[in-house]
Amino acid sequence: MVEQMELEERERSRDGGILTKKSKACKKEMDILQKELRQARVAYSDDVLSRTALLGDETDDPRAVLLSATDRLENSSRDLERGFCMTTETEAMGRDILGNLSRDRETMQRARERLRETDAGLGQGSRILTSMMRRAMQNKVILIGIGLLAIVVISLIVYFSLR
Repeated sequence: MVEQMELEERERSRDGGILTKKSKACKKEMDILQKELRQARVAYSDDVLSRTALLGDETDDPRAVLLSATDRLENSSRDLERGFCMTTETEAMGRDILGNLSRDRETMQRARERLRETDAGLGQGSRILTSMMRRAMQNKVILIGIGLLAIVVISLIVYFSLR
């Protein structure tokens, strides 16, 4: 029953945490009951061992042999169930991790592409600024040259007119 609830929980994981809480509560209750059952079996086996010690070895008792085999079978079944649960949980976690890694990879690829575009834009901007600075220097040299020429022409005009 708990396994069915877990399967439904995985299928309806978008419903919030209602099924998760119920399945966890059932799982806890099942664990408690299994623990009590193990304690009762241990107490029973202790009683059987003390009885055997008092009365002698009763290896011919088919009931004791059957109970022992049943206990081993139930323990093995529980171990298998736990192993299956751990496997499904590990598989789900692996799927989640792979999904996260895929999203992270896409994000990194987009960031790398944006970085390349930005680098190309910065290179173009640098070339434009260098060209603008070169033109500004050329304009300053031309302006200084025109200013000096104007001063020389004005000086010559003043010199020849005062003479």
